[in-house]
Amino acid sequence: DGLSATFYAIPEGTGVLRFSLFDSLVEQPGTDLDLYVYRCVDFSCTQVGVSAAGGSDEEVTLVNPEPASGVDGNFYLVFVHGWDLNGATETNFQMPVWVSEGQDRSSRFSMSRRAVDGRLNNVNITTRGMESGLPYLGTVTFFDGEGVNQGTTLVEAIKQ
Repeated sequence: DGLSATFYAIPEGTGVLRFSLFDSLVEQPGTDLDLYVYRCVDFSCTQVGVSAAGGSDEEVTLVNPEPASGVDGNFYLVFVHGWDLNGATETNFQMPVWVSEGQDRSSRFSMSRRAVDGRLNNVNITTRGMESGLPYLGTVTFFDGEGVNQGTTLVEAIKQ
């Protein structure tokens, strides 16, 4: 059962991958669409994310996802399932997808160089070139004094 199945190749070095559905981007009002994301290797697929809340506002976000070449059964597979089409037999929808890869030279992050586990650290973001009302996604990776990766954090910004 479902409305669609879509295959995606995801490049090496992708920091964040997001698939979203929004009530406002579904043609038939009052629907309940759900989102299922699978990672496939040699055509053997494993679920890596699901969003099945009421309505059609759904989101699956993967930080530092494994790359997928798109060939030889190596891809991401996204199913949009029509749980309830509100009396319709079909509907059209748009599914925004974000793939954030590489470094963005238009943004700067500043924060204390000293981080203590369990304590807040204010982070300031300065950026340019954003359009109002659109969400922008990316990641920040933190390293210790020896250059060892200590973790990656998702950053989402919307210019008002």
